[in-house]
Amino acid sequence: MRRIILALAVCVPLGLGWISSVPLPMREAGAEPPSASQDPAKSQVEKKSAAYGGAEDGPGYDRSSRPDSFRYYGPNGLWAKWNDAQKLGRNTWLFYTAGDQKFYRILAEFAGESGVSIDFYRLLDSNRRPVRFREVGLVNEPNFVQANEGETDEYGFHVDKWKGDPEGCYDEATGAPLGPKGEPLNDPAGKKGSYPWNPKWYGEPTGIMGLRKFPNPAFNDDLKKAWLADPIKSVRAYFKNPGKVQPPHIFGITCGFCHVAFDPLNPPKDPANPRWENLAANMGNQYLREGDLFFGAGRIVGGDANPGSKNQNGDGDPYDTKGLGEASLIYQYGHTQQPGTSETSRFSYDFINNPNTINQIINIGHRRDFKETAPDGSLVTVKHILKDGSDSVGLTTALLRVFVNIGEEGDYWADHLWNPATGTPQSPFQLKEVQGFVNQARWSELRKRYPQFGDAWAESKTRVNSLVSYLASYGPYSLDGMKDKDGRPYLSQDAKQLARGAELFVQNCMKCHSSDQPKDSYPESLNPDVISYYRNSLAAKDVRLTNTFTDDVRYPFNYEGLGINAARAMATNAIDGDIWAELSSKDYKALPPLMTMKFANPLNLLDPGRFGGAPIVTEFVAPGGGRGYYRSAALNSMWATAPFLHNNSIGVDPVSKDVTTGEEYLDAKYVSIEGRLELFEKAMDHLLNPDNRPLKIKVTSADCGLIGELPGVRPRVDAIIRDLGKQQLHELIQKAVGEAVDDVELPDAFKPLRPSIKKGLLDLLVVFDPVFKDLYTKENFNKVKQHITDSVHEQIDKVIREKIAGRPKLEELVAAIKPKFDAELEKKLKELDELIPHDLIIPKGTPLNLLLNLNAARAPYALKFYLKNKGNERLVVEELLKLSDCPDLVENRGHTYGSELKPSEKRDLIEFLKTL
Repeated sequence: MRRIILALAVCVPLGLGWISSVPLPMREAGAEPPSASQDPAKSQVEKKSAAYGGAEDGPGYDRSSRPDSFRYYGPNGLWAKWNDAQKLGRNTWLFYTAGDQKFYRILAEFAGESGVSIDFYRLLDSNRRPVRFREVGLVNEPNFVQANEGETDEYGFHVDKWKGDPEGCYDEATGAPLGPKGEPLNDPAGKKGSYPWNPKWYGEPTGIMGLRKFPNPAFNDDLKKAWLADPIKSVRAYFKNPGKVQPPHIFGITCGFCHVAFDPLNPPKDPANPRWENLAANMGNQYLREGDLFFGAGRIVGGDANPGSKNQNGDGDPYDTKGLGEASLIYQYGHTQQPGTSETSRFSYDFINNPNTINQIINIGHRRDFKETAPDGSLVTVKHILKDGSDSVGLTTALLRVFVNIGEEGDYWADHLWNPATGTPQSPFQLKEVQGFVNQARWSELRKRYPQFGDAWAESKTRVNSLVSYLASYGPYSLDGMKDKDGRPYLSQDAKQLARGAELFVQNCMKCHSSDQPKDSYPESLNPDVISYYRNSLAAKDVRLTNTFTDDVRYPFNYEGLGINAARAMATNAIDGDIWAELSSKDYKALPPLMTMKFANPLNLLDPGRFGGAPIVTEFVAPGGGRGYYRSAALNSMWATAPFLHNNSIGVDPVSKDVTTGEEYLDAKYVSIEGRLELFEKAMDHLLNPDNRPLKIKVTSADCGLIGELPGVRPRVDAIIRDLGKQQLHELIQKAVGEAVDDVELPDAFKPLRPSIKKGLLDLLVVFDPVFKDLYTKENFNKVKQHITDSVHEQIDKVIREKIAGRPKLEELVAAIKPKFDAELEKKLKELDELIPHDLIIPKGTPLNLLLNLNAARAPYALKFYLKNKGNERLVVEELLKLSDCPDLVENRGHTYGSELKPSEKRDLIEFLKTL
């Protein structure tokens, strides 16, 4: 039902559809396996391992005293060590949109047909630059400054001002040096440039990392001339309906939009104004509030909602809006998304609300290899990087899928997604078609229907090896030798404590959390030989540079001791017949189904008055086809990546509350080493002491409605509610007519009249059709109900006149019993009073995933059941959970390993884990 709700708001739901982590290179189906020396991922790590802590990146390279140039981006001294191929990979990760700007414009125009605003210009409002991190966790791009009040670009938009790169740009195609903002140089001699310039694929920077702008091909000379005649008026007209007014620029996103965060070891003093040296593109932005970015304070969707005093009727300051708020279910959906997670199936939709952690990318060249069978039957070497390990057809194709999932080949991809308007289900993205491995007639047809079809995929393919090499260069972030402001080491200096912690890690963790496993067979039990193997592995000098601390094995989510929230494991996109069917192996699809299980949702702890005094237990038959599994998490630098689990639910969020307003905000203190360690300690406490975990079930923070604050959507919602209301009304009229006529006492001589009266009354259903259009509001319903009553009376009179006219005694008798009939009919019609609400109001404290985990096909029945039984909330909840694609509402359940340890042992283990 989540997609139904979103479809009502934007017709196609909006979001990042991002990767939770990035797959690494492996051979394509049918290719010969590379030797160890040829593995681009592993060989790069081995070459670069000496870089960490080396003299070349020591005190002599104080980047803070140098110009803030892109040249100095790269944590752990990597900025000075990347070769040209890796720099291309770096540029691809940070600046390359793969043409997805076309996809986001398609969304804006589609939503505009329903009067819904989808737009990036409000996100770029320069007045928000100082608070972008605080509100939604975005990372501002260095070398931009906030525009002055009233200062705009040539088109009238109030956006950040780019100062350019102090060392200049360079043409990525030719290597030629350019000016600070990509302009040609009169005298390029002796200059190199540091910031890559590639307008076709990178566009231009916007002031937000990972968000790039491109000229809008639909913004022709005539539109430009008209716009520039009065830029302020044009901007106001655009903001009133961005989907119906062509803007001068369109916007695309890159991998860096979600993955760029702050260097854990070198964070900025002010998160709103980082330098390039303060950024790390491999950590995953654990502060990003992706849901709020799109459906809340970021104002991408519904940004025109809740205008301020300076923007009444849309004729004032168009930036003076708050966007969606608590009254909107769409806002509630976004606001409850955990910081540091991405809803990777927001576009490629699976009818499950399952945002997952944006993973760190560390030592990935050493992720384990698995042999699996590709869809074409060939045996390939794969790695399991996605949470469910479904990216299992070979690294190159798996990585190329990432670009598609954020909008590459957007017009073609959109035609394979679930269509909320028609109900057409998702269909597999065809690799042969996008690669041109089809006959000429089909290729011509595709290129005609989707202009430039295949070009972006081909471009991505030329970059993928460089991207692999770049990603494989990242190693861990070590606290070894580092001290706080008072000179105290961050790591324990007690060698015996660390040794005890290491042994506890061997005994309790390495079976799942080590990429170095016994070669002969996977250990089913921790026998002495396996324990000895783990000890030796952990004692290796370079273990932190070569071990990913995950075995990458797929485990059932309800594996003994695991039992974590099932939502992400139930994702459907990689199963047969769905969008990524060609990008998952036969082995994945053949994973054993988990069969029948039970979920106990303790809603009684939220509100026993509403949900009863005991947990609601739902029996669930888990579908197969690959669903139900998670791979183990990688633990590298885990001191810097809390909260934990696949959905960032174990621990506390990096937020604080404003003492004046009571509103939550992302607290800058958590970007520091001390702040990260505070989050780590709280997460470890919850991980090892499950009783200390607060119950985490996503609930609405206020009464909210389907339509709330999106008035442009009302016609579509009206139509859905009217159709359901009409169905309900038909059923009740039939019931009322039947029971009223049958229950009226008649002498035997008059009983033959019953069928005639019934038929005459039921014919009223055709008469009523024209008035159903007025059923939506409560006020109109009362009028319609009166119309129904009057019409029934009129029809009775007509039947009486036709059947017993001229028979005075019968007329007298019918007149006597008619009041009884009227009373019965009125009684039945009263049942309609609560069926046609003004809006479907969802009460404060309602578990969101009761609605958001419903498949579209079940939504009409669910809504009908709710309307009939909303007075009995427990009954409604029980039914919705039975209908759910994932009836697991508790976000932070499971992973109880280590809870049996003594407090002193837990402390030893925690101190050791800080060293990974």
